[in-house]
Amino acid sequence: DFSAYSDIARGSAKMLGFNLMQNFNCPYFAVSIKDFWRRWHISLSSWFKDYLYFPLGGSRCSKWRHRLNIMIVFAVSGLWHGAALTFVAWGLLNGLYQVLSDLFQPARKKLLSLLHISDEN
Repeated sequence: DFSAYSDIARGSAKMLGFNLMQNFNCPYFAVSIKDFWRRWHISLSSWFKDYLYFPLGGSRCSKWRHRLNIMIVFAVSGLWHGAALTFVAWGLLNGLYQVLSDLFQPARKKLLSLLHISDEN
């Protein structure tokens, strides 16, 4: 529903001569959890990236600090959704998925190569 509301807002703004950024890019067609979050709620993700992830050091630090930065951003995004522990847990769980995806990326690439499957990520 939220994706459709965003499309309605973009279309209405376009009729008035304004261009709003795309907010969703077919997230359920994503090939990985990282790709999913790249396609989901793009405007909010951009804000978290620009104002939290980059100031924390982004990926220009040690691997473990980079993974901690990801966990912090997702915990805060959970808190943004609501001031309850369940929202923070949701954020931490999604952050953990990102970190695990990063940890298993070499094994994933090797498996895809062995199976002759292209990685269109």
